[in-house]
Amino acid sequence: MDQAEALFEEGQRALPAWNEADKATRARRLAEGIAILERAFALGHHEAGRVIAGLLQFNDIVAGYRWAIDLAKLGDEDKLISILGDANLPVVLGREVVDAATRGEPWAQTTVARLYVHAAGGLSLREEIGLEAGEPAKRGRVWMERAVKQAWPSAQWLLAITLAEEDEDGGRAIDLAREAAREGAANRHFVAHALALWLQLLDDAGRPPVETVPARTRLAESGHSISMVWLGDRYRLGEGVAQSFERAREWYERAGEKGEAAAYRELGKMYESGAGVGVDDDKARAMYESAAEMGADAYARKRLVEKYGLTWYGSERKKGAGAKKQTVAKKRPKAKTAVTAKKGATSKKATKARPKRKG
Repeated sequence: MDQAEALFEEGQRALPAWNEADKATRARRLAEGIAILERAFALGHHEAGRVIAGLLQFNDIVAGYRWAIDLAKLGDEDKLISILGDANLPVVLGREVVDAATRGEPWAQTTVARLYVHAAGGLSLREEIGLEAGEPAKRGRVWMERAVKQAWPSAQWLLAITLAEEDEDGGRAIDLAREAAREGAANRHFVAHALALWLQLLDDAGRPPVETVPARTRLAESGHSISMVWLGDRYRLGEGVAQSFERAREWYERAGEKGEAAAYRELGKMYESGAGVGVDDDKARAMYESAAEMGADAYARKRLVEKYGLTWYGSERKKGAGAKKQTVAKKRPKAKTAVTAKKGATSKKATKARPKRKG
């Protein structure tokens, strides 16, 4: 854990509980928590700024507004839009944003565009801060285009969504989403959303794997486990990339550590057939057991029954079927390794015998 993340967690622990009754204690803990979160934000922890702005919105709306402005200048307009819709915000502050948009500030132009988009969706529009009434969707589009001309990522993302929803110029939508997802943005949370949009648009357009690999790779490297499995498949099959069983194994292992049962199933196949890794029945069995335990994988269970004689896997219903699992731990032979899953993550540990299954 890096220093910024450690400070972020420390700051959240320092904040008062939601039901803190003593006002003095609440004020003290709030100040202490925000001070720690400010240090995390200074070290580049974007989420810390979002938390601070949210806290201040309900305790000191003007201070929350100033924090929201700083976040908007990093490409994250969410908190600013929320605060601009708050009737408690002085009108003069809302007009500051509209004035900044008129002067050509891209963060403000995108904020105004999103306010119009929200109005088009039926939400209230605060005309008193200087926004014009009528045709909100059309007015929002104008402001999007102005910010896009300045290559503002969140405006590119917003316009890509708009084009996709209106089924306009799919090629431009893909290009905008790709640009919005470019590396180096301060707001990592936003980049992940832009990556997901880019990938969705590529998939919707039926683009071949060779074109989608860059998006999938970026998404996988950001921690998206399904994309890790997808990349493992592509490297194993040589689709859109040069075939590499080693790279396939690496992506499957990373996905397995994130809790993807399908990754362990595919690793089981590789070790069973020896594809690029050499035949290893013990590892194949361990991978299949992990897949069966984590995701009730039908193929893994079938192989465990047919090849390894672990008949209890054939008698269990799939997870989610509403049936209570049978307790069969006493019948199981000893295994060299076991892989257990907890809350979507996995951990490997040596053991002489498999642990008892929960009834």
